[in-house]
Amino acid sequence: MAAAIQPHPAFGAYRVDQLGFCQCRFPGGLVDGEHRFCGRPTTVSRANKHGSWCDEHMAVVFEAWRPGGQVLRRAGRD
Repeated sequence: MAAAIQPHPAFGAYRVDQLGFCQCRFPGGLVDGEHRFCGRPTTVSRANKHGSWCDEHMAVVFEAWRPGGQVLRRAGRD
């Protein structure tokens, strides 16, 4: 008898134990009291060495280095 194929959760609804290699680990919120993550496919690159972020969330997590040594902070963070 063939094993039942488990359906994939919708993007933003993955539990951490459901994430595989090259799936985005950006936090998406809580579902039934459990943290959920994006889960979109990612690629390994020089900037994304472990394939942890999809292109959309890579832009949120990291900012490009700016000359002059100034640290830019995201809104709402001190």
